[in-house]
Amino acid sequence: MGLCEISSLNYGVGIPTVEVDRDERTSPMTTSSASTAPLDRHGPAQPQPAKRPLNGLAVLALTYGVVALAAGLLPAVREITGSLAVPAIALAATGLANARRLDGAGTKQAAIGLATGIAALALSLAAHLTA
Repeated sequence: MGLCEISSLNYGVGIPTVEVDRDERTSPMTTSSASTAPLDRHGPAQPQPAKRPLNGLAVLALTYGVVALAAGLLPAVREITGSLAVPAIALAATGLANARRLDGAGTKQAAIGLATGIAALALSLAAHLTA
C-alpha cells in the first residue's frame, strides 16, 4: 500500500477520501520531539508554562472586602452598597477552603478579603451603634 492513496470508500458523498499510512517505521509523519515544535522567525517555539488554577471565590472575597471597607468609611457609599461585609467574609472562608484544594491558588486574596471583610463589619457596626 502506498503512503497516500485515494480510497474507494466515499461514505455516500461522491468525494473520494484520502487514507494515510501511519506506520511508525516508514511514515515521515513521525519525527523527533525536538522538531515537532512550530518554527517562527525567532527560532523554535518554546513550550508554554502551565497556567495556575484561578480561585474565583478568593477574587470575589477581595473585591467585596475592599468595597465593604470603602462603604464603612464613606457614608454615601454605605447607603448604596448596604452591608457587603458579611458576603465578603463568607466568600473569603469558602475561597480559603478552595485554595487548599487548588494547591494554594488565591490564598492571599482570600486572606486579605477576610481581613477587609472583618474590618468593614467592625466599621459598619460602629457606625450603626454611634448613629
